[in-house]
Amino acid sequence: MTTTTEMIDTAPPQTSKPSSLPAPLRVTPDEIKAYGAVGVIAALWIGITVLFGFGGLIIGALIMVALAFVTMILISRG
Repeated sequence: MTTTTEMIDTAPPQTSKPSSLPAPLRVTPDEIKAYGAVGVIAALWIGITVLFGFGGLIIGALIMVALAFVTMILISRG
């Protein structure tokens, strides 16, 4: 013979807590443009290197050095 006892629900009502998980990442249009530009530049540099060999590799590096130099000048001028 089994007896059952009723349990009285005395627990406080559950309130929804804010989730500690981060929100899902969303890509902005500016990020898509920036990554696209980097991808196009990398693809062009790889293509030039395949087409011209070591000379194409050097030309891409020299262009980036010149751009970094100009960027540093523009930043330093304010």
